[in-house]
Amino acid sequence: MLGEMAGEILKDTILVTLNLLGASGTLGTWIGMNALNLPATAQTTPAIAVQQAREPEYPKVMVPDPKRVPPNPLDDETPDPIFPDRTRRLGELGREELRSTLDGLSQSANQLLVEKKPDDAFKLWFRELRLRQILGDREEIFALARIGEIAWQNNRTRDLRDITERLQKIQLKIAVPPNLAPTTLVPTSESILMTPPESRTELNEYLALAYQVVRSPQLALSIYEPRLQQLRNAQASLENNPLEGFKTLNSIGLVHLDWFRYEKASRTYGELLQLARLTNDRSLEALYLIQLTYIAEQRRTYKDAIGSLEALLKLYATQPEIQPALYLRLAENQEADRDFGVAETSYQKTFTLSQTLSQSSYSSTALFKLGDLYRRTNRPADAAQVYDYLVDAEQAVYNLHNAMKAADSLGQMRSIQKDHRGAIDSYEKALALARSLAIAPEPIQKRLDLARKSLAAEEAKP
Repeated sequence: MLGEMAGEILKDTILVTLNLLGASGTLGTWIGMNALNLPATAQTTPAIAVQQAREPEYPKVMVPDPKRVPPNPLDDETPDPIFPDRTRRLGELGREELRSTLDGLSQSANQLLVEKKPDDAFKLWFRELRLRQILGDREEIFALARIGEIAWQNNRTRDLRDITERLQKIQLKIAVPPNLAPTTLVPTSESILMTPPESRTELNEYLALAYQVVRSPQLALSIYEPRLQQLRNAQASLENNPLEGFKTLNSIGLVHLDWFRYEKASRTYGELLQLARLTNDRSLEALYLIQLTYIAEQRRTYKDAIGSLEALLKLYATQPEIQPALYLRLAENQEADRDFGVAETSYQKTFTLSQTLSQSSYSSTALFKLGDLYRRTNRPADAAQVYDYLVDAEQAVYNLHNAMKAADSLGQMRSIQKDHRGAIDSYEKALALARSLAIAPEPIQKRLDLARKSLAAEEAKP
């Protein structure tokens, strides 16, 4: 089951994620619910290693104060004309009618926000939230998350605090052991909605996701981490219940990723990787190696990224169509780690494989990066050879922008080599291509003028 689930995700996303393109914000987590998500990632080559920045702290947890002044407006039990008797049970038809009325309130609040009347809008939304309590915990949690997101976007700190406190009270309520009277910890009006034990796991999942939406990651972890500990205590190891273990660990990892806590995320996904290997699940192993590659790049621990990519290459040794993307990523990390000789070999390997597989985008990218590596390591002759090849290759596939870029780079390398005639020829090609593409030609024109002056000065020598 786990392998099938991961395989479906891997089927359409593996090449994209290897290029580190994707999405995983808090809102994306909410929409994705329990899905295994891949992280948002940088589209640029990893930078040269610099001192690692200190990881950000999580926002402080807001602890509900029962004696706070003013009280939380979501605790106000004043009868509402829409539904004055909160103790009255509703049938399905009545619930649907109330739900429709509350949807109308929400639409009106949205309109007020559009009209630049945020105070009136949130007053109406809070009325909606009080009435959503009648429909039960699940619907209330979803509404709290939805309106909490709007409050966060509009810098409504107090409203966000009230919503977060309400979520905490729901968490407390659904944690009440079934042998305790429901009125012990919750208001009387809520006692008719006490949560059956079998629903608590699902509601806790919704609560954890809602906490992420309202930017309270520590509260989300307060749900996930005890669940993980419970699994560990109940069994000798997580592999006895792999599905629940995978899901919980992955949820914890996503929280850390959403808040850029890469060190903690690395530990979590490292544990997930071990679990995938213990259960011999190659699809999940690949997913977690991709996550660990991304995390290592964000931490600038490039050797760790290289290790993950080398493990991925072993996993996909019999699937050549994936290898160019892996070798390209490997080369970028090797270059970032300043292992230039090995990076050169990996770029060349990327080019060779992608040519065999007719993956022109990878072959082009690999050669440009190889040429740039030669420039960086003071090898202008080798760089010129690469750029010279690229000028013709890119024109052959009608990628005129890349051909212009290659011709411009070739001119710069020939200028360094004091081959001024060759530089002029290359710059003129680049200039013509730039004009055909309606790209501002001034930078190339300046380099061309300088090459002409250098040639004239050279020819003027006795």
